[in-house]
Amino acid sequence: MNSYFDFSLKAMPLEQALHWGRDYLAGLGVEEPEREALLLLSAALNVEPMMLRLADKRQDVATEVYFQYLKRRGQKEPFAYITGYKGFWSLNFKVNPSTLIPRPETELLIETVLKKIPHREEPLRVLDIGTGTGCILLSVLSEYCRATGLGTDISEAVIALATENAHINHLHARSRFMVTEGVREITENFDVVFSNPPYIPTKDIVHLMPDVRLYEPMTALDGGDEGMDMYKNLFLGLKNIVKPEGIGFFEIGVGQECQVITLAEKSGWQIMDVVDDLSGIPRVISFQHQRKGD
Repeated sequence: MNSYFDFSLKAMPLEQALHWGRDYLAGLGVEEPEREALLLLSAALNVEPMMLRLADKRQDVATEVYFQYLKRRGQKEPFAYITGYKGFWSLNFKVNPSTLIPRPETELLIETVLKKIPHREEPLRVLDIGTGTGCILLSVLSEYCRATGLGTDISEAVIALATENAHINHLHARSRFMVTEGVREITENFDVVFSNPPYIPTKDIVHLMPDVRLYEPMTALDGGDEGMDMYKNLFLGLKNIVKPEGIGFFEIGVGQECQVITLAEKSGWQIMDVVDDLSGIPRVISFQHQRKGD
């Protein structure tokens, strides 16, 4: 990197700071460098991006934290880990490298739940397996005012973060989180169960984008040889946990529709629906107990 980028400076005019950030990130192959520079500077200064757009571009701004953020992003660290937060559904979630960063495509899972269960005042009991940040569970609870839920994960650090997010979003009174693997130690029955399990085949991990492969937790990504390990365990383990009239919702990976459906049906589940994302890729399946005679 040439001397144009003098990271020892403690302040500079706003316009120059934005141009530096844009050029620095562009030179390192970051997509949308102008937008990311603006967002990183707004996060560093703790102001809304619109405030920077409207501000006098000649005024000096502090750059020490901003430059730290730029260097981290230039090393492909995910934007959300740098700023510490990620928006999902209508809420905001604290994130860190112990959890997968919430993805926009996972919001389709929430949309599918809302379509299948349209009555928002149902006193649902819901379970989120592999809760991560808690984004799925807490988003569902935000839509069903009488619902209560349990989120599980395998790490104390993850559960601590999900619990913090419940407090941040004022949903702690209706949610609980526990450390367990899969559905072990779960003795309750639930109306709704959902999960975004690790589903990337082990052999495909090496092909992930650097910001995913180098920074996000492998336990939340690697689904085993065919990406099916967690699905196999869940379809079997949930038989005595989902209520007779209950519904399950899983996110699935690209090209996994047939495999997941086969696993579900062999385990005694009936597929209700398969929902495509905006790219036309099957992304969410819903299922229920097989009925007698089916």
